[in-house]
Amino acid sequence: MWSVLAPLLASALGGAIVAGCFGVYNNRVAKEHEHEKWLRDQKIEAYQTHIVTHDALMFAIARHYIGNLAEEEVARAIGEAQSGLHILAPPLVYEASNDMAQHLGTLAADTTSGRMEDRGDEVMERIDKYYKLRLVFAQAARKDLNIDAEDYVVSGSNLPDLPASLR
Repeated sequence: MWSVLAPLLASALGGAIVAGCFGVYNNRVAKEHEHEKWLRDQKIEAYQTHIVTHDALMFAIARHYIGNLAEEEVARAIGEAQSGLHILAPPLVYEASNDMAQHLGTLAADTTSGRMEDRGDEVMERIDKYYKLRLVFAQAARKDLNIDAEDYVVSGSNLPDLPASLR
């Protein structure tokens, strides 16, 4: 009798162990997938907030409303926009963010101090450079999020100064 029951018990026990292992594995994979989705959503939100905040400040500078803002307010807004990136963004995205923020901060400081008065051409060149830096940031963010940047090419953009890693 044991000669018949032993293989059946071993087979049942083996099947239960295999099923349990697959259950643990599937649970782990599901949790990892859920965490990746959550992280991606957090990054998208941080990247969007970053661009929206910087664009609002750029608009204020371009429209000469920046005189109504204190330099400290501009610095605080830039800092808040970058705060999520300190935690979430890989170096490529964070470096692009820093370039954008530094350029915008310098332009804001020059504008609020009056150093840019009667220098409209220079202001326009610096605004154009901001938008190029913004595009570099957006392309770095897309690369981080595994979004094919070719699907989102800005029509008419000719940016030879893009980092080779983003081309």
